[in-house]
Amino acid sequence: MKNKVIVFFITFFVIMSSMVGVSLFINYLRDPLQLFSQKFNSQKLIDNARHQVSSIIKLYPFNSIILGTSMLENTSSKEASNILGGNFMNLSLSGSDFNTRSLILNYTLKNKRINKIIYSLDSNGLVNHSMKDTSNFDFLYDDNQINDIKIYLNKKYNQCLFDNSCYSKNIDMDRPYSWYKVEGHSKRFGGLDNWFKAKNNSQIKNAFKSILESIQQIKLGKKN
Repeated sequence: MKNKVIVFFITFFVIMSSMVGVSLFINYLRDPLQLFSQKFNSQKLIDNARHQVSSIIKLYPFNSIILGTSMLENTSSKEASNILGGNFMNLSLSGSDFNTRSLILNYTLKNKRINKIIYSLDSNGLVNHSMKDTSNFDFLYDDNQINDIKIYLNKKYNQCLFDNSCYSKNIDMDRPYSWYKVEGHSKRFGGLDNWFKAKNNSQIKNAFKSILESIQQIKLGKKN
């Protein structure tokens, strides 16, 4: 009985290891993030900027960058290039703190000759000094390309094994991770009237809550 149990676990381990190995090999060949590709396909980008930006940096031509949070994700690279000169690329990451953006900035400076940088000093990042965990992707921005294959252990990329369903649609390299056209976001913009009409939106609710809390602090004579 004991031998049967041992054989079962060995067989199970071999099968699981083989499945993981085959999955990694297929993803390496398909390379949905274009980590090991020599040419850049702007129509095949994953919707996770933290995973995708490393290959944009390596393979896409630019000499200036826009690097901020969601507040800069909608900024046009073309407009920045026309006004400031240079060839801009928007590498902004939604919800990114300064530590996360330092990975992108350092990697960009190692791989590109950069002339100009538009960089946001977000108040939340200046006040909140906690560092977000980057362990699930920061290896994409080190000097070791071999360990990049680890990203394909992420179950998100299982859907990339046999089809193109994991790619984002309607990619615009002018601002690849913009969100201003998404209805859930766009209905909040266009003036205060639209802002108040969207009062049930979670972000609007949080904004109202923050404003009220600030008012209470001011009434108490506390610095905010």
